[in-house]
Amino acid sequence: MGFYEELAQSYDVMTDTPGRLQGAQEFIHRLLDGRRITRALDAACGTGLFSLPLAAMGVDVVASDASPAMIEQALKRSGSRWNLNIKWVVSPMEQLRSAVTGTFDAILCMGNSLPHLLEHNQLMQTLEGFAALLAPGGIAVLALLNYDRVLRRHERIIGIHRGGGVEYVRFYDFVDDLLRFNVLEIVENAGRFEHRLHSTTLRPWRRQELVEALNNAGMKNVETFGGMRFVPLDDENHETIMLLARKD
Repeated sequence: MGFYEELAQSYDVMTDTPGRLQGAQEFIHRLLDGRRITRALDAACGTGLFSLPLAAMGVDVVASDASPAMIEQALKRSGSRWNLNIKWVVSPMEQLRSAVTGTFDAILCMGNSLPHLLEHNQLMQTLEGFAALLAPGGIAVLALLNYDRVLRRHERIIGIHRGGGVEYVRFYDFVDDLLRFNVLEIVENAGRFEHRLHSTTLRPWRRQELVEALNNAGMKNVETFGGMRFVPLDDENHETIMLLARKD
């Protein structure tokens, strides 16, 4: 997880976490509306973009990430801006079944986390772990980029954001059936430009692959949406997709 250890301190600036917070809060309100969710697991929680507003709504939250540095940043955000009691756990997604205890009414895996699972057996281990940790009737919510569209359009640029005097350019290289995810940091120093490049490998899981994997893991009635607003998916135009599956 060296990629996120390197970027943890600048992650919130790079991804404009403050600008995304309202959208995350609105999503949590929609998710909880009409659903009985008292305990939730936020898998691959990053710096707590969804964990914090979820706990603010009174939900008992366990938040996990494979990167200790990201958990450290989440703890800083939790302590400085929120008066919440969240259990933070350092664990890869595929090992959560043995890293946490009890069952959950909802498990969230947001922020394009699933593509870090490069092999199908890792995906199945993760989703089967989710199913084992869900209470009967519990839901799993997965959000990621719309890779059907990314691959069809051969989209390379993910986002460009400037913050703290640094330009962050996030882009893909297409490598066989995988993607190289790059973050280029550009800094102007005394009239000269310096840069640092950080890279990691992702697998662009397609929607149908995930639907089948969820079904095989024991989670049925999979619904797909275009992003976090619970609107019908427009596969051509929506940049992100969200899948919601229920454990019988």
